[in-house]
Amino acid sequence: LEDYCDAGKHNCSINANCTAAAGTFKCSYTDGYQGDGVICDRACKLGWHLFGGSCYHVYTETKLWQDSSLACQSNQANLVSITSLQENNFVHSLIRSAVVSAVWIGLARSGSPSTLSWSDGSTLSYNNWYRNEPDSSGDCVYMRTRDSKWLDESCTFTLGFVCKS
Repeated sequence: LEDYCDAGKHNCSINANCTAAAGTFKCSYTDGYQGDGVICDRACKLGWHLFGGSCYHVYTETKLWQDSSLACQSNQANLVSITSLQENNFVHSLIRSAVVSAVWIGLARSGSPSTLSWSDGSTLSYNNWYRNEPDSSGDCVYMRTRDSKWLDESCTFTLGFVCKS
């Protein structure tokens, strides 16, 4: 009897386990994922939202940028990095639902000379700056709820924030 799992003749997701059965196979999702085993999406913790394989959470409690970053890290996450228009729109929809005026995102100036970079190491390939931004008014970046535009500001302001894992 052929073992479909060992032979690789199955359609289980890479995020699932294949179990051989009599002349067939069964797919079941692994811990941290959900689905039917053929299609397995990452499972997010309660209160977190799935988009593009990552989980997102909006915190309405206001904090300094650095404290926001530490709060995300304590949840095995980082301040959100935004790498596409679609992701920007998704984050914007989350913060509109949370009823906050603005949130810290994971973009900040660091190093010498000072350059903008994502705190999770992602490449800065997409941006949604407000006109004439960044204007060097601060080293940290926030997203406005009104229009999803990004502005740089002093890291000593307290704002809500979005974490991504």
